[in-house]
Amino acid sequence: MPVLGCWIGSKIASPLDILGARNDEYVMYESTLLDHYHHPRNTGKLEPADRQHREPNPLCGDVIEVFLKLDASGKIQDIRWEGSGCAVSQASMSALSEKLVDKSARQVAALGVGDIEGYLETTVNPARLKCATLGLVAVQKACQNRA
Repeated sequence: MPVLGCWIGSKIASPLDILGARNDEYVMYESTLLDHYHHPRNTGKLEPADRQHREPNPLCGDVIEVFLKLDASGKIQDIRWEGSGCAVSQASMSALSEKLVDKSARQVAALGVGDIEGYLETTVNPARLKCATLGLVAVQKACQNRA
């Protein structure tokens, strides 16, 4: 079973440390974030993809690569992704992938950390925002690139 948490100093941070959650919020963390982490949605490659982008986080080693299929108007018709990293980055991408079908590049560009927190149904600790938004950054850059 994967370790949930990331190295902070000389110890592995607990899920509560990662999200900055209180004890009563831990159940919500388990039910939403852990569900997406253990059962990620929309994983794999799309071939051929109309757009794709690989986004690494050099600070922690997390990486997400997204593959988009667009309709004639440029809206996302299908999305797939592959990645590795902490529970926050992987669960965030999974949750995000469920919300992006029928979104335009302009709508994707307008999304931010508040949207990710809404999809995860929790508040992300400021120290974990890079992890939580890694997938969003990958999708936003993919919308600008040609495969």
